[in-house]
Amino acid sequence: MTGPAKGLLFDVSDFEKEIQAFPRIASRYLAPGAERVIQQMGADLRNAMKYSTPEVAWKVSPSNPIRTRGSRGEYMPDNHGQLTVFAEITFIWVIDPERPNGNTRAATRFRLTGKASTLIRIMEGEPFDASNAKEVAMWRMEVGDSAAPGTHFHVQVLGHEIDPPFPKALDIPRLPGMFVSPLACAEFVISELFQDEWKKDSVRSTSDMDRWRGVQTQRAIRQLEWHRDEINSASGSPWTAMKVAKPKEGLFV
Repeated sequence: MTGPAKGLLFDVSDFEKEIQAFPRIASRYLAPGAERVIQQMGADLRNAMKYSTPEVAWKVSPSNPIRTRGSRGEYMPDNHGQLTVFAEITFIWVIDPERPNGNTRAATRFRLTGKASTLIRIMEGEPFDASNAKEVAMWRMEVGDSAAPGTHFHVQVLGHEIDPPFPKALDIPRLPGMFVSPLACAEFVISELFQDEWKKDSVRSTSDMDRWRGVQTQRAIRQLEWHRDEINSASGSPWTAMKVAKPKEGLFV
């Protein structure tokens, strides 16, 4: 088994590639204004790498989310869904730029040192009338820390209200998750809201899709190989081995 994580390390260049490629590969699935929000993500990250002291909150706030366009039943095969819905995607990652003391150059890596949560809200309605839309589903795709229960990469449903179902006081289940970065979570949402269309677009070979695929493939393989190694080395329950495992800080670099 691996020891407790100090905080996962990430290469800034991988996120720059994501931020550049995603608005292009997903442009026809995004609502007006979403590309601007994603571009601001990139600017905020660059500024954090240049100027921030340890532990900065990198985020897209709920007041200005990334929105998809409306899915008019396209969340079901052959567009047979009965609702018109869109997604709002926000996140917060507490990160620490890896900058040696006295070095004024921009950091090329950062460490995940605190909360790492991507929030997805599915809203009934159209994004151009978002203020009147009704939340019909919500979940969070998260990366745990060294003390977090549940699998290190997990998904939690609701958990932000006092009342059931899934009240705030009951923060289970923590469902095993695969998607790490906020924009990888956004791709997952698009693939769910636009089942048939995204399936076709996702296999097209373009420079932007190739850039996106390179980052996501590397992360997915490393995460799956890590899970495989933890399970193979377990003496007891494979599920429990995967649940309690904490990755080494360099899993993704």
